[in-house]
Amino acid sequence: MPNIIINNTCNQRCSYCFAEDSMTYEALPVKNQKYSTFISILHFLRQNGYEDVRFLGGEPLLHPELQKFILLSRKGGFQTRMFSNLNFPEIYVSEKFKNPLSLPHTINANINNRDFYSDIEYERVINNILFFKQWGTIMTIGYNIYDLSKSFDDIIQVARTTWIKHINLKVTNTILGDPLIVDTGSRLYGEYIFDIIRSYGDEFEFVFSCWLSRDIFVSTEIEYMNSIGIYPRYGCDGFSGKFDIDIDGSIYKCFPTRSLYLKKRLSIYSFTDEQQLFSIVWIEKSSGICRAHTLSKTT
Repeated sequence: MPNIIINNTCNQRCSYCFAEDSMTYEALPVKNQKYSTFISILHFLRQNGYEDVRFLGGEPLLHPELQKFILLSRKGGFQTRMFSNLNFPEIYVSEKFKNPLSLPHTINANINNRDFYSDIEYERVINNILFFKQWGTIMTIGYNIYDLSKSFDDIIQVARTTWIKHINLKVTNTILGDPLIVDTGSRLYGEYIFDIIRSYGDEFEFVFSCWLSRDIFVSTEIEYMNSIGIYPRYGCDGFSGKFDIDIDGSIYKCFPTRSLYLKKRLSIYSFTDEQQLFSIVWIEKSSGICRAHTLSKTT
């Protein structure tokens, strides 16, 4: 499933976000993807048999033509999905989506810990989730695990308040202070995550992606998760067939690919065809050297 990055501006600065580096050191002068570029992207996706598009940023709700992008996608027969923090005044969201046909089919609400928000912001997020739900948009919660001292109970409270059953647990590939290290984390992450799944697995549907080491869980935990349908993914999303399309239409395997090359002040790692694109498995940074590992060679 392709991720389409439509802007590089955001209304939040989350500590765990690996996009911060590329937004700060963006090599392109463009802040918002052009409508003409988006048309070309949809044409490319249709030619290659894709039926879903996911809008990412930055923060997609800040793009002035988001409605047009969604309408065009739906007219072309695409299922539309969006990742958003939803931390906006309710009037902003309701005005932006006056036309029900411009609503995404699915929105993954990226939620932080409760103490990340003021009381007003916390209420905004919940009200915006309920706004989209009343129009039939499928809502899920995405939670980035980066601070193991924080309780997961506040996320459970949001899910219960908004009647959301699907929670995407995502272990960020970030160590604070160096957003480009891919293989991070420890056994403590595994214990934290497994406790969540064991405590709430009968109430919520968890999808779990992990950009960490395979040693994060012990075998009994993996067996238990597998028994309830949770299969951790390791590496840079390379095993799930996803790829990203940038503001200018460049295609790369995953967002950290781009961050690595921007950090090194090199050009964005672009791919000329799908065969080359999908040969990338994961990205490694070691001793200041960036390597893109493929199934047959390292470049």
